Amino acid sequence: MDAANQALLGRAKRARSVSRSLVSKQINKLENEINNSADKTTVHEIYVQLISKYEELSTLDKEVESLINIESLEDEILTREEYRDKFIIWKIRAERYIGTVSSITFQNSVENQPQNVTPLNNTVSSVLTNQPRLPKLTLESFSGKDISSYPSFWARFKSAVDDNSNLNDVDKFSYLKSVVTSDAELAIRGLTLTPENYAKAVKILEDRFGRKELIVDYHMNRLLNLSPVRKSFDVIALRKLYDQLEINIRGLESLEIFPDSYSCLLFPIIMKAIPPDLALEYNKKHNEKQSQVTDLTTYLRGEVESREPAEILLKPHGSHSYPNKYSERAPPIYPQPNRKGQGHSRFYPSHKSGVRASANELLSAAVSNCLFCSEDTHASDMCENLCVQEKRAKLIKEGRFRERESVDVKPTSSNSVLHNRGGVLLQCVKAEVIGHISSDKIFCLFDNGSEKSFIKKNVSRRLGLKKVGSERLNIFSFGCKTPKKQTCSKVEVRLRNILNGEVTVIEALEIEEISKATLSLPSPDVWTEMETKGFRLTFNCSESSENCEISLLIGSDFYWSLTHRIKRLDSSLVAVETSLGWSLQGKCDEQSDCTSVHLIHSEEESISAELRRFWEIESLGIRDNDSVSLGNGDEEILSEFDKSVCFVDGRYRVSLPWKPGMREVLQNNKTVARKRFEGLVRRFKCDHELFCEYKDVIDNYVREGIVERTSCDSLSDSQGFYLPHHAVIRSDKTTSRLRIVFDGSAHEDGHSSLNQSLYTGPNLHPNMLELLLGFRKNPVAFTADVKSAFLQIELDLRDREFTRFFWTDNLNNNPYVLNFTRVLFGLRPSPYLLAATLKHHFKKYKEQYPHTFDLLNSSIYVDDFICGRNDVPDALRTTLECLQIFSDASMLLRKWRTNSKQLDLLWQQEGVETEFSETSATDLKPPIKVLGLAWDSEKDLIYFDPKDLLKFMSRKTESKRFILSVVGRIFDPIGILGPFVIKLKCLLQDLWTLGVDWDSELPPKLRHKWQQWSSEAEGLTEIKIPRFYLGDVDQELSSVDIHCFSDASKSAYGTILYLRFVTCNNKIETSFICSKSRVAPLKSLTLPRLELTAVLLSARLAKQVSSCLKFNANIYYWTDSLISYYWTCGDSSAIKPYVKNLVQEIQLLSDPSQWGHCPGKDNPADLISRGTSAVKLAQNELWWHGPPWLKLAPDHWPNRQRDILDSELCSEELEYRSSVRVAVTQQRESLVDINRFSSLKKLLKVTAWVFRFVNNARIVNKSMNFYITAD
Repeated sequence: MDAANQALLGRAKRARSVSRSLVSKQINKLENEINNSADKTTVHEIYVQLISKYEELSTLDKEVESLINIESLEDEILTREEYRDKFIIWKIRAERYIGTVSSITFQNSVENQPQNVTPLNNTVSSVLTNQPRLPKLTLESFSGKDISSYPSFWARFKSAVDDNSNLNDVDKFSYLKSVVTSDAELAIRGLTLTPENYAKAVKILEDRFGRKELIVDYHMNRLLNLSPVRKSFDVIALRKLYDQLEINIRGLESLEIFPDSYSCLLFPIIMKAIPPDLALEYNKKHNEKQSQVTDLTTYLRGEVESREPAEILLKPHGSHSYPNKYSERAPPIYPQPNRKGQGHSRFYPSHKSGVRASANELLSAAVSNCLFCSEDTHASDMCENLCVQEKRAKLIKEGRFRERESVDVKPTSSNSVLHNRGGVLLQCVKAEVIGHISSDKIFCLFDNGSEKSFIKKNVSRRLGLKKVGSERLNIFSFGCKTPKKQTCSKVEVRLRNILNGEVTVIEALEIEEISKATLSLPSPDVWTEMETKGFRLTFNCSESSENCEISLLIGSDFYWSLTHRIKRLDSSLVAVETSLGWSLQGKCDEQSDCTSVHLIHSEEESISAELRRFWEIESLGIRDNDSVSLGNGDEEILSEFDKSVCFVDGRYRVSLPWKPGMREVLQNNKTVARKRFEGLVRRFKCDHELFCEYKDVIDNYVREGIVERTSCDSLSDSQGFYLPHHAVIRSDKTTSRLRIVFDGSAHEDGHSSLNQSLYTGPNLHPNMLELLLGFRKNPVAFTADVKSAFLQIELDLRDREFTRFFWTDNLNNNPYVLNFTRVLFGLRPSPYLLAATLKHHFKKYKEQYPHTFDLLNSSIYVDDFICGRNDVPDALRTTLECLQIFSDASMLLRKWRTNSKQLDLLWQQEGVETEFSETSATDLKPPIKVLGLAWDSEKDLIYFDPKDLLKFMSRKTESKRFILSVVGRIFDPIGILGPFVIKLKCLLQDLWTLGVDWDSELPPKLRHKWQQWSSEAEGLTEIKIPRFYLGDVDQELSSVDIHCFSDASKSAYGTILYLRFVTCNNKIETSFICSKSRVAPLKSLTLPRLELTAVLLSARLAKQVSSCLKFNANIYYWTDSLISYYWTCGDSSAIKPYVKNLVQEIQLLSDPSQWGHCPGKDNPADLISRGTSAVKLAQNELWWHGPPWLKLAPDHWPNRQRDILDSELCSEELEYRSSVRVAVTQQRESLVDINRFSSLKKLLKVTAWVFRFVNNARIVNKSMNFYITAD
């Protein structure tokens, strides 16, 4: 080969190497998206890119093969075929995932594949050319775990692929490989894609999974191990039993094994499985002949079908079956053990072996979901998301799979009032717990209201208490109808009396938390008095109640064996002697105005946070406490900040806001951080790309001085704190795709976390609703954010040792320790420190840039800057001043974006870093998020982006837990979606009213409502509104009005506000401002009262909006309720109290002259009260612009005079207070009839009892209970 060809070959090989790398990367990306259940649009985009890149690779392969030596050609072809095989497999999998075979699927194969290869989609399209459009068919995968599904799998595959004469064996083999997984895939692994191997693969699968005897054995085992049903009224269990019978009998019939051949074997088994009363009834009807299995299944089907309608009719709404609190044995959480010879599943343990599972694992087991991915489509041992053996080994290592002894389900109730402040003392002692590892003194609470004794798990593990068994409990908490099922380990607790050394042994169940409350201790005066009377307490009077955390609860199982004498000190306080020392119980003389009850409680943190965020956003603008105000202690925190903040080397330096005494006692958390980092390293080894991204971020931190390597001298000090960390991938971000989050809430058992040791600090951010309303006020809008805002503020030198973390540059080397020099993301006070630093910095520019100073104080939300100006020059000036102000604090405002092309051009001339600095001016700019709402700056529209919501809802789950998760993903602070979202709010109220369990199936009526709402959610993509209130109007305004409409129904009420403006040439336009909606309260109110509540909502929202917009605007209020209209404009003194209170607040917020009555058909708030679909909402002009007469002169508005319409109101209840004076004269009789008594002594005694009763009835807090004496 000459030099020229050699150079061409080298160049071609290098280009092909890059191309192969891109194809492999695209395939890996496609695999990740499919495994993570990405939406089909995303997968299709990657799929098309893969096709394109493979076409380029095929072209380069041909070029290399034309230049390469003949000796190396064979190796080249083999390598090419490996890439081709991999490409075909993932191309087919992508097509199956997308659910359709598009016409572009095999375009590349026409040029690059052999002539005898016929794409499947071409075949399908040719067959169906003249046929009606049918639903698209997809091939289901076969894992080999359930061999009974093999016949149906092969029948589908044979019809679609194997019998397809247009496909050659290589293509058939490719399709086969793409639809087999797990054990089935392992069976044919190693067979290369050749025509000969296809027949071998089919035979291997047939011999292993298609053997008739194995499938027969499978069905027979299922029939022989039917789970019995004991109660004939349990219709759900009966239906499940019948379905199980039919499924397996049909499976046997498909294999030509008919019931007659095994009836004598199966009949007695079924008779034992059905309830005894049904078995008796069947024998009465069929005792005259030899019964067959078919007769029994027919009878069972009739019973099930007749009972199901009765179950629906007889079961009242909201009724649920709850376990008996006092039953000896509650139903087991796990299914019955498998019969002999079947073994037992590791996830559904037998009586003698089992698992100690977390709450999520128990939940997955209870609903038959996969333990690893929580999907209900397969069992745990069939999970294909990750290696099952690896996951199980991980669970075993973490101690989540462990041998246990026999467990029984015993109902337990916990009804204790565990904490109160002031006056009431609970029976507690301080005792020493002796463990195998160490001993410690803890506070013990005696509670005979609990059937069991409990000890905190972290205390038990820290001291090394001996485990003696475990129990499964139904825990009833105060006010809960249903129990919380939990498996607890039982430990032996050796308690030593700290006064006399006496040792007592009890058994207690481990539990995560008994109560986060602390016990109240008697005052020093009471403690001293007890000592003088000989009742020596087990704790000192100097001990603080803040440190008295309950670590052991002694229930009724050991309560009376440890309790001895009881001494009454007065009418409400007793001293109780126990084996552990004296204790006090009851009410002492100390007074308090605050009492609280604390219960053992757990919640789903993610759902709770989402719901809390949803309701807080829904309440913006209509709460009394919307304005930011400082709470107790906030002024002191701010004062400490002002003292400690300083400016060093061009950067602000702050101190962490420590709680008193916590810095000195905080443990270093080193063990937890090290274990978490080891888990992160294991993840890095499986995902090298993630490690590279992670490492780039850490390296950048080191270069910029954000973190530094901790010195050896500092490491020798046990003080400090180690932070675990993990990655958060944000695919929606154009920059900073990977963010490292440090876990300041991590802590070792029994110790505080760093976040618990720090104050959160006051909320210094502006109101979100005010920011969004102000964002729509100006024609020129622009946004930016502060680059790595937290990391631009230095930490005080003394606090840096509390921000240590483990890191390594080489996954095979031991980690080293870094610590932060800046404020980091993940600490509770970080948002406060950022806001306080910025406000402190802005004060310097109050005189220099007064307008920008005011703007910055009201337009910064965490690290987002949201602003608007009336013209471009003003906006440019504000931009440059803001850049200068932030630059002086070593901060950078970046990613600027605006709706003004002129301003964008001026930014580029000034060198301002915009959101899309690298894109061309003609490129379309995707929308960005402004406080959660999407903003299309090109068209200047704002809207709710439903992409993530629809992706989440595609899981098609129907439970209360899932619906709550959906609610938490709706972000609509200005009420654009009000009439659509109100339907979901009403559904939530119905879920709570009926008491539907978290993961139970929804009742049919609610399920229909949910399915209807879900199907309408796709219409959310059509709802968009102009950001700028005035739209395209560029003329000066002569007047501006705000019009508020309110309405109510029996299910909901709400209000909506519009801006009405008139230009100088008398052009009138209206614009949607915002809306708010509420579901009607559960307590039934009359419709007029609900209408009046909506009127109050309207007045509150109008006040907030008018103060925010700062327009010189007239405010008008409209209602279609005559009664609420007259209440609002009338005299409130004569109205009943409830209505009077509402009217007084309305009249305080508005003037009666501002109110008017409008027809119901012209009231846009009517949409809120009854709801509508998203598609109809998007097209509803009444909702977006108000009634047509708003665009007319006031003369054409509905009559706003208060006409007296007695004929219309006479039938309505106006709830006016009526005063009636009645004069009654009656001769006073004797309190006691002396004629009924024969002796003076008896008369005096009865009289004394009467006076005592009268006295006790008058005095609530104190009653006489001593003996009556002559005194």
